[in-house]
Amino acid sequence: MNSNANQASILSKLYVWSISIELLYFFDFQSFLAVSRIIHLLVLVLLFFHLLSPHGMKISSPFNYLNKSFSYYFIFIIFSGLFGLYYGYYKNEMYDESSSKFLKTSLRPLLEYAIILYYFIYFTILPRYILKNSKSIEYFFKVFCSIFFIVLIVGFGDLLIMKIITGYSGIPRHIGDCTLVGWRLTDCTTVGLRFHGLAGEPRDAFSFLMLGLSIIALRGIWSDSKTLNKFLIIIIFIAAILTQSASGLIGIFFTMILISIFLFRKQTLKKMFKLLILSILIILSIVIAASFSHHIMLYYHSLFGLLPALMERGQVEGTLSVTANNIYPLWQRWLELSEFKFLSTIFGTGLGSASVINNYFSNIKYEIINPNANIVRSIYETGIIGTYLLVNVFLSPIKKINLSKNEYLKISILMLLMLGMFFAHRSVIPFLFLGIVLAVFKQKSSGN
Repeated sequence: MNSNANQASILSKLYVWSISIELLYFFDFQSFLAVSRIIHLLVLVLLFFHLLSPHGMKISSPFNYLNKSFSYYFIFIIFSGLFGLYYGYYKNEMYDESSSKFLKTSLRPLLEYAIILYYFIYFTILPRYILKNSKSIEYFFKVFCSIFFIVLIVGFGDLLIMKIITGYSGIPRHIGDCTLVGWRLTDCTTVGLRFHGLAGEPRDAFSFLMLGLSIIALRGIWSDSKTLNKFLIIIIFIAAILTQSASGLIGIFFTMILISIFLFRKQTLKKMFKLLILSILIILSIVIAASFSHHIMLYYHSLFGLLPALMERGQVEGTLSVTANNIYPLWQRWLELSEFKFLSTIFGTGLGSASVINNYFSNIKYEIINPNANIVRSIYETGIIGTYLLVNVFLSPIKKINLSKNEYLKISILMLLMLGMFFAHRSVIPFLFLGIVLAVFKQKSSGN
């Protein structure tokens, strides 16, 4: 690539497509095989040959001003893993160490470390080096926004057809859920009358909608225009409500908490008042939306029987059993705190240790049962300190780029929205959004 040529290269275009369809889980064939991952592989192959060329890109230090917060976090979670290993948090009495499945289970925590490192490199670091001129940035916005609007149209169209045509059960979550008979997909797993489009499950769709809102807002900052109007915001939030996603609403609640902790006190009284009013309106909207969702209210009413079931039988029962993987790690930490054991809550017990405790409580061997809610994983596996450092991974770089006060406030709120979604349901969105933000403002400041 010629760094002086203001055009989108083949590598940059391929990379744009790989990250733009990352959250379109409809195109997942199996848990390990998706269209986006195939494109990832192509990008990495092209990148490898580019690095070997005489004019290959220079890789920045892991401790430079934009990367060091992640490096400190990664060092800390290695310490958490060693702490968990020493105190036996990776052991389960049911495991047979002579079984071949035990080897797979024991190596899984190492894969968790590799995954989070890959997320940061591919989605956060690479955009600054691959999207390195204005044309490539504009190409990203064009592709991502086009895909986003397609998902909106398909999602609303899918709901409309379900209401009109009797027997039509909707778009499946994933292609891999279906059986291919001839040219027809049959026996598909669908989600009922809930918005999801091509984004997989409704909770995945909720995160994708919030990412789309944030990217469109970022596009407005890039082009110095108002790309996110009130009509579009209303459409996005209607789609979000129609997902009937409890995880999504919890993600908004987490966002409000994060804004209160990391942003609220730093604003002027006028802006604090505006944020307070906005927070109250959003929380009221969450409560009203939840009250009209039969799906969400089932979970709410089941909460009243949760604590008695855990105290009497040590099991999550009924409706909440499908979310037991998010409950058992928190219950284990509570049991430890009740015995005045604080270190595991402060420092965590290492990536992958939440799956081990879920195996134990579920009386299952050799399965990967990670919590869906990343806040649970983060607190259990990396502790209070690790969770704080994780938030700092995404906020610290924003403080170090050239932003006006208004831009800083907007980007920080959007970043905290991404983190709220991430804490409610694990995905790549905070890594992806941070990577695009850094690439956009690098080009905005350079004028290339």
